[in-house]
Amino acid sequence: MAHKSKFGFWPVMLTPFKEDNSIDWGGVDRLVDWYLENGAAGLFAVCLSSEMYDLSEAERLDLARAVLKHVDSRVEVVATGTFDRNLERQIDSIKKMSDTGVDAVICIANQMAEEGDGEDALKRHTEQLLARTGDISLGFYECPVPYKRVLSPGFLAWAAQSDRFVWYKETSESIDIIRTKLNAIAGTRLRLFNAHTASLLESLLDGVAGGTPIAGNFYPFLISWLCDNFQKYPETAQELQRFLTASQEFVDHKYVASAKKFLALSGFGNGTTCRISKQSFSEPEIQALRELNKRADEWRDKLKIIMGEGS
Repeated sequence: MAHKSKFGFWPVMLTPFKEDNSIDWGGVDRLVDWYLENGAAGLFAVCLSSEMYDLSEAERLDLARAVLKHVDSRVEVVATGTFDRNLERQIDSIKKMSDTGVDAVICIANQMAEEGDGEDALKRHTEQLLARTGDISLGFYECPVPYKRVLSPGFLAWAAQSDRFVWYKETSESIDIIRTKLNAIAGTRLRLFNAHTASLLESLLDGVAGGTPIAGNFYPFLISWLCDNFQKYPETAQELQRFLTASQEFVDHKYVASAKKFLALSGFGNGTTCRISKQSFSEPEIQALRELNKRADEWRDKLKIIMGEGS
């Protein structure tokens, strides 16, 4: 598809499960609505936050289809399409995920080469994928599991010249590296989205397409507001960034379970079941999440007043 990914906040979607560990399809619809009502510019489905490695191939494809159906063309949707390093299985998986109708199929960077391989091996693998996947729009995801491979500016510049890569989740957590990468892909279709909460505002000022931090599964309105309004309200954006940075330790603690617990405490209708871990929370941990929810609500009210939408 010859499209340009929309700018702004792209949540890394959770997957709601019922107590019997089956996917809660009604919960998927509720999550989609929640993300969009809170300003999401697009959706990244079937990612690590979705517990993708604990989904079967059929579930991953069904999840992408369910998201697309409920989105109903309101925003673009991307989804991961590579789950091991075997080239033939990757090609097959990319084609199947593309057939769901997603706007781009995302390739996991660490599945494109062995951990000890250099960039030449990465390029060879990428060339083979490009040659055998037609005109499917693709993206990159620097997923930290099973190991973290951060793509170099040189590799990104090379890959972007194919005109096939349109979406990129960057996880270096380095503003200097992000700047170099932005220069490397300037003028191409490839759009860089920053996953790092602490550097989000600075990276937006430098020209990233938007943000994909896991904090968006706690308070998406705050992340989307920052992505959309950082230029119009610079002082408030700086203040909000300080709050997001200071709060990140609570977001990171026992994530993904913490995100589901946070939403349950805030009254969201989905449950707290995770496939990847069975985390329990002490009373002090629950109180910390309640306090975080209170602070986030205060920030939401403040931002709505600034925008002329609150009392």
